[in-house]
Amino acid sequence: MHASLIIEKCHLEPSTSYPFYVLATRYSTSGSLNITERDGYTLIMTHGIGAHKETWEVTIRHFLSICNTGRSPYRVKELYSIENPNHGESALLNADIIQAQCKDSWSTMEYVHALKAFLSADIHHGARVNFSERKLVGIGHSMGALTLILTQTLTTRIPWKSIIIIEPGFAPTAGFPGFAERLSAMQRWVWLRRDTWLSKKHALKDLQGSRVFDQWDLRVLRLYVEYALSDHPASKLPLPHKFNGVVTSISRDQEAIIYRCKYLSNGSPLQPFYRLCAEIPVHLIWSDRDEVMLADARTLLSKPSPETGSSPASVRYVRDAGHMLVQQKPELIAGYIHEILSSMYIAVSVL
Repeated sequence: MHASLIIEKCHLEPSTSYPFYVLATRYSTSGSLNITERDGYTLIMTHGIGAHKETWEVTIRHFLSICNTGRSPYRVKELYSIENPNHGESALLNADIIQAQCKDSWSTMEYVHALKAFLSADIHHGARVNFSERKLVGIGHSMGALTLILTQTLTTRIPWKSIIIIEPGFAPTAGFPGFAERLSAMQRWVWLRRDTWLSKKHALKDLQGSRVFDQWDLRVLRLYVEYALSDHPASKLPLPHKFNGVVTSISRDQEAIIYRCKYLSNGSPLQPFYRLCAEIPVHLIWSDRDEVMLADARTLLSKPSPETGSSPASVRYVRDAGHMLVQQKPELIAGYIHEILSSMYIAVSVL
């Protein structure tokens, strides 16, 4: 008998220690209720620029279906997909705060601090969980991968048991050849992308025919339409000014601002990445197309550090896919996560 999936919304309210709402979706199964905090892994997911916390749901569902077959040597307590505070549903809750404090800037470190705030909250706030007692594994895609790397720079670090980095997107050194051109192309796409439709139904039809979104798994695309789009601001106006359309919850202005973050282009994440590799198992997953990270940059991250010799515990490649791996190949990513956790469990068991 298969365990049923349990999906719950969690939110951490603004406080003196962190000024934004932090939202997460918690996934568990009826079978995981009896798994203790120390016996089972707790997986923490982070997403890329322009995505949302539910973008992981197809991957999570397939991953849990693998776990429920009895083929899994490890156990999973819960999974949390935590949202960048200016994306998705979070962008709506934080709109006034963003307008007042971050209208013209948004650093990747905001996502780092949001993650830290959520995982550090006491049992009366946020997820109402003591994460310090959990076996935490971070899984991040694109900017979410960079976010996990930059948690290494925090004064009080998050005690990861391992992290899985999927298609990280940053320049490994300042002025890395070709990266400025990639960054420019990505920002150009943001400014030119469509952001308004008559309805979610119209949006889905339009996105299915677009040159970027037509490569996505349809289930993930439907989640994008459901959770990354929201009522147009003009829907609140009286007639005849009212417009009952939908718009991307993260504005083009806010999305473009993220690409100006210094951590994408100044090379500072490279040393925290190598330090993480020296301390815990870090697993890299690349697509077979270098759409964001150039081939030379991928090679640099995949090989041992010239100074310390630290390197990723494993490097995997996904065929016939681009940078948006979680959106294009969600079930394959779920399988790789299962492989990695299985290998970790076996390695620890042998010791």
